[in-house]
Amino acid sequence: MADKVKPNFVFVPEEERILHYGACDTAVFPSLYEPFGIVSLEAMALEKPVVVGAKGISGFRDQLIPSDPDQTGVQIDSGHYSIGAKYFA
Repeated sequence: MADKVKPNFVFVPEEERILHYGACDTAVFPSLYEPFGIVSLEAMALEKPVVVGAKGISGFRDQLIPSDPDQTGVQIDSGHYSIGAKYFA
């Protein structure tokens, strides 16, 4: 995985960002601090499944419908990887 993950942050134009979301299978945002979390909204707008951390100060949690017929994503506590794996097996 290390050969596929960039170790730094790169800001990209909107057109390129849309292509990145389009190429992904799942959008994962494990942030402990993210007051609003527009990236998860962008991913959901492109109908990508979203996984967010369930702890910390995170606006991500407030954006998700975690268990409903209209489910928009999954909240996972850090260290509970087996829980997340069942959603994406």
